[in-house]
Amino acid sequence: SNAVCCNSNCYSADCLCIPVLAEAFHKRSDDWCCERINIMVLNNIDTIGRFNDLGNEYEIVKADLKRPMVNYFWNEKILSAVNQNGGGNGGYRGMTSNYIGEVGKPRANLLGNGNRYVYIRDEESKELWNPGWYPVKNSLDDYRCVHGLGYSIIDGIKNGIQVSLHGTVSYDEPAEMWQIKVKNQSTTQRKVSVFPFVEFDLEGYVHNSEFDSWVRAYYDAEKRLIFAENNAEERPHEWFHGFCAIDYPVKAFDTSRTAFLGAYGNVSMPEALENGGLT
Repeated sequence: SNAVCCNSNCYSADCLCIPVLAEAFHKRSDDWCCERINIMVLNNIDTIGRFNDLGNEYEIVKADLKRPMVNYFWNEKILSAVNQNGGGNGGYRGMTSNYIGEVGKPRANLLGNGNRYVYIRDEESKELWNPGWYPVKNSLDDYRCVHGLGYSIIDGIKNGIQVSLHGTVSYDEPAEMWQIKVKNQSTTQRKVSVFPFVEFDLEGYVHNSEFDSWVRAYYDAEKRLIFAENNAEERPHEWFHGFCAIDYPVKAFDTSRTAFLGAYGNVSMPEALENGGLT
């Protein structure tokens, strides 16, 4: 249509405007017309990503966005949030859509600072990177993130190594699941190490003192899992526990945030990965 509408209340079928956006702009300037607003917004969205033809997936092609683009998936027991870099938070309780449950229990926040990432290290060059670009922020040769209904896929390629992350939640168990695929696209043999990293929070209640709750973790070699627990006296119930398990042989591990990141380190360059490896 060639129709041009500058009326924020117009819902005509042949008008190119987006009423909500038009209304917001009209409050600032009467010079904007809806047709120009619509073209500007669509062009901006196209530089970030696009929906597929069925409209059930959104593919993000730019990792370093000004704001996170978050996908949520859940069942009756767990809620998970994943942004375009792979980070995000989650909650565990009986009614994941609310902060307070049907029996008055506050839900357990699963992750600290949204820190759920996978680090890749080239064992020849010692270069460290993430398939979702962040938090190392090492440039990628190719990147995409697909947010679908109940799952997210993050795909990163660097120096001939492709790493794909596929995240979702169990149908009926309080478990977030990630599949990690590593593919050598180069013509030479390569050696890389994969480091999944999770920072447990396991809080979500009002503190009764000035002391923070504390989380301890240990590694079970037989089950290949790290179990984390919050045993603070002030916790109101038993929900504040979590685990991270893997179905692949484990070479090394750390259960201490300080041991992994360093006393003054951060997630952008964990000292354990920079200086050699895990304990």
